[in-house]
This record gives sequence, structure tokens and C-alpha cells, in this order.
Amino acid sequence: MAESLVTFESKPEARYLLAGWRRQWSNGGRISSGLPRYLIEKLEAQKIGEMDRTVSELCYPFQVAGTHDTYRPKTSYLDGLPAGPLQRENAFYDAGNGLIIFLGEEPSHQIELYARAFFQGISDLGISQTVAVEGVNGSAPPDLERRINCVYSKAEMKETLERYGVQFSSYGSEGRRGPTIAMALVTLAHY
Repeated sequence: MAESLVTFESKPEARYLLAGWRRQWSNGGRISSGLPRYLIEKLEAQKIGEMDRTVSELCYPFQVAGTHDTYRPKTSYLDGLPAGPLQRENAFYDAGNGLIIFLGEEPSHQIELYARAFFQGISDLGISQTVAVEGVNGSAPPDLERRINCVYSKAEMKETLERYGVQFSSYGSEGRRGPTIAMALVTLAHY
């Protein structure tokens, strides 16, 4: 049996997952980290599980020169003694009504391991639809209509997605190659 990469304290009945990530380049206006965090607080969502320490240990650097403590894991001490293990935030929250919110940290290493943990969490919870929120920063007048670009993992999803007025991304076809974390996960799910 494959190693478990996610631990859940409870597994509520769930259909949908909204995912966002901190510390990633496509977090313009903090949409990727801010919207999930806002919903967690507003809906009083309860933490129900998280990716295991294996993911924290293998998918992140401890330090990157010139970044001070940006990449370092969370920790705290009480009278000099560690109060808990080094932690990365890759947690699942139950928001009720079949909605699970995932708030994670974009991995720097071993995207395949991170993806296995992410997809295992989705599978363990019985999620049928997942959406990730990301945003790019750029100056735009307030009256400019905002575009919502979309990538998806199964060809049969396109017809349903067209009903929502999204634009389908052709990212990478014009020279740029580095996908966002959500795009990378969609690609891994597809192949």
C-alpha cells in the first residue's frame, strides 16, 4: 500500500474543493492566499486535516540566500523549548455545505510528491470538483472588465466550463513556460 501523505481528523461529506496557495508568484492582490483565508474566517471553517511531515521535509528549502526567513517553516518556543514541530501550512478546512477549502504553500521541490499528497486529500474526501484561485498583479482601471482564465484536466469538462464565461488559457504557447502551481497540478492530473 502506498504511503499516506495526508492525515485527516475527520472526513465530512464533501463535493467541492477551493484551493489557494501562499508564497507563489500568481498571488496578485493576494487572491490566491487571501480569498481562501477570508472564507475560512468568514465561514468559521474548521481545520480537518493536513499534508504530512514528509511533504514539509521534502518539498521546501529551509533557506534561500537573501530571503531572510521567507521560506523557513513556522515554529515557536516556550521557555526555550520547542512548542511544536516545524510546520508548513498545507491544510484542509471544512466550510460546511459540502465545501472544503485548501490553503497551502507552493512547493519549491518535488512537485510530483506534493501533487500526490494534494490528490490523495481530494480522493480521501470524495471531492468531485476542484477549483483553484490565482491572480496576477497589474495596473488596470477600475472599470476594465476582468478576465477569468481557465485550465482544466479532462476534455469533457470544457462544455460545462464554457457556461461560466471563462477564457481558456493558451499559456505557454507563446514562449512562457513556467506554470503556476494550479496549472502544474492540472497538468499532472491530466497526464
